[in-house]
Amino acid sequence: MHILTSGHIHVSRMLYKLSGLLLLLLDLALTAGQLADDTLNKGDVNDTDQEDLHHYAKCNETLFMDSLQIFCMVNFDEQMSNLGQENWCDWDMVLSNYNDLTHCMEFCALHLHCYYPNTVVQKLFVEVHNQYFSLCGTKEDTLPDAPARVVLVLTLLPVSVIPILVYMVIWKSSVID
Repeated sequence: MHILTSGHIHVSRMLYKLSGLLLLLLDLALTAGQLADDTLNKGDVNDTDQEDLHHYAKCNETLFMDSLQIFCMVNFDEQMSNLGQENWCDWDMVLSNYNDLTHCMEFCALHLHCYYPNTVVQKLFVEVHNQYFSLCGTKEDTLPDAPARVVLVLTLLPVSVIPILVYMVIWKSSVID
């Protein structure tokens, strides 16, 4: 029974990915057709100006978010699950998965004519960090603060030596005269 359920989930994910791919291809075709129509209507504006004007103006944030979920997050979630929760804070083991996620998001943004980074990507990265890395400490957390007595001695010692040095300089200059 478990194999059947697992297989059904796998088939369901595949269908979800394929539907997302079809939506992405449809959007790209519509965007390309709209850009071609705009270029024909403008007449005397050169092609590079037209491309620059419309490249990022056509970002469909809903499609972009869906594409990120389908193409990037499903893969990242699977990679992190395979890695195991005990290794989520080991940056050397997580780095390649994190880079794959970043490159995937950049790729989707480029092909859907969206700026990168943008608010959608930022929100998704915050969710990723909350889900996978919120319990990870930093290396600075491992170093404790020095005891107050040590800090006090290391601060007062040089400060108390300064008046002694000033006195010695004044005394030495008066002896020479």
